[in-house]
Amino acid sequence: MADGYALQVGVARVELIPAQGARPAVGVQALPVSRAMKRAAYAASSAVLAGMDEAAMLASPEKAGEAGEAFGTALLRARIVGWDGIADREGKVAVPFSPEALEAFLDDEALYEAAYAALVMPVILRDAEKNGLAPSPNGTGAGATPGAAIAGSAARPKAKRGAKTARTAKARRAPTKAATHGK
Repeated sequence: MADGYALQVGVARVELIPAQGARPAVGVQALPVSRAMKRAAYAASSAVLAGMDEAAMLASPEKAGEAGEAFGTALLRARIVGWDGIADREGKVAVPFSPEALEAFLDDEALYEAAYAALVMPVILRDAEKNGLAPSPNGTGAGATPGAAIAGSAARPKAKRGAKTARTAKARRAPTKAATHGK
């Protein structure tokens, strides 16, 4: 391609920051998430929390934030294989993709947040749904209850019939033919 870029098989272009005035849009070429990528990201997150029990984790929101950032950074390193719209500090020269340039990209707060929102959050939300954290059927979210499954009116109780009297030992039955025949 003359002025474009060639995508690798399975790579998708994801726009992170829309074009604004003379500034071009910022986009990345991202690989689809694989199980190996997620395992590596979870390992990076676990390394931050190593040696902490659940009570210590709950008492330290900073560590939880660090673990989330480690997960996101590892996943972004694995997924991003190229970009467009990234320029030097003066905004004049396009910065070619390289591992060193990717580290600078991840250190930039605006770029990191945009990439995290577009490439990491969907993975986290999808995993949360798989783990039983989908919208609650008792909740008020759009995904909480399908409209067709809601009853139009209250259920009506069945009409009650009178109960039959149960036989007791004191109640005598009328003798049957077989019982009187042998006497």
